[in-house]
Amino acid sequence: MTKEILETTAAFMEKHGIYPATVLEFGSYNVNGTQRVNFKSSNYIGIDIEAGSGVDIVADITDTKDVIKKLPLSHYSPDLLVCCETLEHVPIFWRVLDLIDSLTTGKHILLSFPTFGFPYHAFPIDCNRFTMDAVNGWAKEFNWTILDHAAVTDYAGLPCLVVLFKNNKR
Repeated sequence: MTKEILETTAAFMEKHGIYPATVLEFGSYNVNGTQRVNFKSSNYIGIDIEAGSGVDIVADITDTKDVIKKLPLSHYSPDLLVCCETLEHVPIFWRVLDLIDSLTTGKHILLSFPTFGFPYHAFPIDCNRFTMDAVNGWAKEFNWTILDHAAVTDYAGLPCLVVLFKNNKR
C-alpha cells in the first residue's frame, strides 16, 4: 500500500463525510502499508489468504462460504469494504466482486488496483490490470455509484486507480 493511495483514501473519506464504524478489508496482509491506519476508530477486520501482519481472519475471498463462515456477524454488512492492491492477484476476481456486492448493500466500497503500465509483481501471482472502463462496467453491473476516483502514481511513478463506490441496493 503506497503513501499516495493512503492519502487519496483519507481525502475521499473526508470529502464525502464517511466515518465508518465497521470496516472489512479483503487482502489485508501488510506488505508495504495498510489502510487500517486510515480507520483507527473503526471496528476493523482484515481478511487474507495467509496469516500475517494485518490479518485477523485467514480465508479465501474467492470462496464465499469460507468467508461467511469465518466472518463475525458484526461485519456481515460493514459500513465500508476495502479491497486495495488485491484484485490484480485474484484470477477469478469476479467472485470477489460478487461477494463485495452481497456484503455491502447500501454501504460504501473502496477499491484500488494497478492499471496498464504497472509491471508484473507476483505476490503470490499477478493476473489482472483494470481501467476506468472496467470500473464503469462494475458500477453498471452491480448498481454501484462511483462517488470518486483518482489516478495516482506510486513512489516509483507507477499507475494505480483508487475508486470509492456506494452500493445502491437496499
